[in-house]
Amino acid sequence: MEIIRSCQNIKITEPSAVALGFFDGVHLGHIEVIKAAKDFGLKTIVLSFEQHPGEVLKSKNVLRLMTNEQKEQACEELGVDILVYLDFAKIKQLTPEQFVTKILKDKLNAKAVFCGFNYKFGKSAIAGKKELEDFGKQYDFKVKSLNQVSVNGAIVSSTLIRTLIECGEIEKANALLSRPFSIKFEVIHGRELGRTLGTPTINQYMPVWFIKPRFGVYATMVNIDGKKLPAVTNVGKNPTIVSSNSETILAETHIPNFNQDLYGKVISVEFMHFIRDEMKFDSIEELKVQIYKDVEKALEFRV
Repeated sequence: MEIIRSCQNIKITEPSAVALGFFDGVHLGHIEVIKAAKDFGLKTIVLSFEQHPGEVLKSKNVLRLMTNEQKEQACEELGVDILVYLDFAKIKQLTPEQFVTKILKDKLNAKAVFCGFNYKFGKSAIAGKKELEDFGKQYDFKVKSLNQVSVNGAIVSSTLIRTLIECGEIEKANALLSRPFSIKFEVIHGRELGRTLGTPTINQYMPVWFIKPRFGVYATMVNIDGKKLPAVTNVGKNPTIVSSNSETILAETHIPNFNQDLYGKVISVEFMHFIRDEMKFDSIEELKVQIYKDVEKALEFRV
């Protein structure tokens, strides 16, 4: 899959089918849009943004469900030919018609355009499905707006998935994502307390812009060199060891019967089941006992 980080100097000569959206999480609704574009039979382009539009418009973080690298991997698995990242700050002033003519037609040579039921575009997000269909007739491209996708009566959306993850409803979130929610960050040096307790961990810093699962312990799967290993992960501030005033949020993952050095590597940890809330223990010995209980419980969920 080709990745283009600016439309400024590109011009697609081959007719294309373009899927529009930010695609955070690449959840079931997003997958329907991308598959529809793929099935059209032309070169498939996903048009997204490096930054969430809300971050540019409101100058504050919009908590992400995935990194750009994870988005790229998901798009490639769906058979996307080209992923284009636009700089929202540079195009936010375009009128709806300018977006269609300058981006979709002149740059991407769109012959078919696909979007979700609630897609908005143009300055101040004033245009939607109807306007896009009207432009399609005017500028000779087909438009398909996909219906909302529901699972067990819930409309699939990135907002709902964020809420579920923050509440620890990982299994419900995974059902809407169609894959396990995962983090994929560099393994950093920690306090190495787990090593002294006989349960060494890989530690990953949770960036401020990334969604934070409910603080607590999870059954997880760790992907190392293409092999998935069962594990147990604590997300939070580790109040037994660290001051509760600490702002650092870590994912600390213990992989039973594994002792390779992973420092500096970018590792994927998939969240499968919520086990318990984060707790503050009166002693290190109590923490040690609970960790072994958590490991035993996590292994019961092995997939």
